[in-house]
Amino acid sequence: MFSIAKRQFSTSPIPNIAKFSVTGRLGADATKTYFGDKAIYKYSVASNAKVNSDSADWFNITKFEESPSFERIAKKGNLVQVDGDLVQNVYLKDDVPTYGYNFIQRSFHVISFAKTSEEQMEGAEVHNPTESEEIVKNL
Repeated sequence: MFSIAKRQFSTSPIPNIAKFSVTGRLGADATKTYFGDKAIYKYSVASNAKVNSDSADWFNITKFEESPSFERIAKKGNLVQVDGDLVQNVYLKDDVPTYGYNFIQRSFHVISFAKTSEEQMEGAEVHNPTESEEIVKNL
């Protein structure tokens, strides 16, 4: 009368479904370090959860691709939109499992430059500062 459905498994990889999107201001210039020959950029974005709030949520974000132009646009005070993957990690602290999150950048867009960054970009041919890092790569 009724048939039992058989579970089917796929051989395709699990899709990345933990994503994040944050809009806010950079708290400091991005810093670059190397792990072997791979460049790693780290920076923090402050974002207010409520309008007219004095407190901000801070997001520590990591970028793994080498990009000299990124160093020019990831400056303190710039208003940015960052999208990426959210990765949970677990480590032991005093023999107790502790959970944390890594925010891994996939896209980075400058919405507006801070005054100091605009002065640094003076003379550069940025036609629309709201476009992504791709425009600045061509400078």
